[in-house]
Amino acid sequence: MSALILTIIPVLLSTTVYNISSIIDQGIYKNLALAQGHDATLISESWGVFTGQYKVLINVPLAIASAMAASTVPSLTAAFNSGDKELVKNRLIWPIVLLWLSHSLAVLE
Repeated sequence: MSALILTIIPVLLSTTVYNISSIIDQGIYKNLALAQGHDATLISESWGVFTGQYKVLINVPLAIASAMAASTVPSLTAAFNSGDKELVKNRLIWPIVLLWLSHSLAVLE
């Protein structure tokens, strides 16, 4: 059970942080652009380009990492049931590393 929880927690955390960062990004971007005196139409257009092109590119590693984490659960369960602790450890490391990397990319945007 703890192995499953350790596998699921990074998925939940990265998804939560990614969704919250999108809301925070929009608020900061629009408020700073308005404070600098930019036109609201220009701000909306540039925000649309950002979310329509750049955000899509950022979602690719997140989707791959999330899919890998979800696909690890059956093999993790089989390794756990066979009693192979080394295989369980190996099955946990890569999804966590990939989710951490994808989360880092999303935060660095």
